[in-house]
Amino acid sequence: FDATENKSVRKQLFLRFDLNKDEEVYFLNLFNARDWESILYSGKWEKTFILFSKVIQKFLGKDICEELFSFDDLEKQQDFIKNKFPKYKWLLILSVLGNKSMFNALLYKGHFIKKNVEESYISYYKKAFNHLLTENLAKKSFFLQLCFLGKIKHPEGNLVEASEACFKQMKKYLPKVNVVFHQRDLIKTIGSLDDVDFVSLSDVPSYFSGDLEKNFVNKLKNSLSDDGLLVNRNYLRVPEADRSGFSDISGKFKKSLNNESVQMYRVEVLKHEI
Repeated sequence: FDATENKSVRKQLFLRFDLNKDEEVYFLNLFNARDWESILYSGKWEKTFILFSKVIQKFLGKDICEELFSFDDLEKQQDFIKNKFPKYKWLLILSVLGNKSMFNALLYKGHFIKKNVEESYISYYKKAFNHLLTENLAKKSFFLQLCFLGKIKHPEGNLVEASEACFKQMKKYLPKVNVVFHQRDLIKTIGSLDDVDFVSLSDVPSYFSGDLEKNFVNKLKNSLSDDGLLVNRNYLRVPEADRSGFSDISGKFKKSLNNESVQMYRVEVLKHEI
C-alpha cells in the first residue's frame, strides 16, 4: 500500500494499542500532524535523503531516475549505467552532497563521524553507489529508491520486515520468545549478561573514541558464548579496537553482504574464540 492509503484503518489499529499517557500523546500528535498517513518517512534520516532525492532529480532529470528502476534484467541495467546514465553530473552531485559539511548541516549537527578510512568522502560514496547501481537490480534497494525517488515506489525494495511471509513467521514464534527492551548504555547492558550468542552493534562503534573505542570489544568478550558472534557496521570509520580473542569471519557472508541494499557500511563479523 502507498503511504497515503488506509488512513482510517491506521487510526483504528492505533487506538487499540494499550499505551501509557506520554506515548499516546506523542504518537497522536505525530499521526495527527500527518493526517494519519504513514510515518515511514518522518525521521530525520529519511527527510535528509528525501531532500537529496529532490536535488538528484533536478540535476539528472526525473525520467533518468525513473528509468533506473525500470529494469528486471541486471545486464540491461548495467548497459543503461554504462551508456546513458549521466556520470559527470552524478559525480558533481556526490561532491556537493557527499561531504562532512553537508551531513553536519542537515543531520549530524556537528557530530558527524571522524573518518579514518583512507578514501576521500567522494571516493567512499562513489564506490558504494557504483556497487548498488551495477551489482544488483536498483529496484531491490530501498536506499537507492529513497535517494533517487524520495520514497519506496517498487515493492522489491521493501525491507524484509514488510514481507508477508517474514511477518507471519515472526508472529508465529513471538509467543515462544521473551523480548526485553533496555534503554540504557549499550556496552554496559550487554556486558552484564552471560552466554550471549549474537550481538549486533549496528554502526554505533563508528562514533566511539578514546578508551571506549579501544576497549569495547574486550568489554563484551566475557558475555559472549563460545563461538558467539559480534557484528559491527563500520561507516567511514573502522574502530581502532583490541580484537584479541576474536576471528574475523566476514568472508563467510560475502554473498549476503554483496546483496545488502545500502552498501555504505563495511560490515565486520567477529567470532568469539576460547
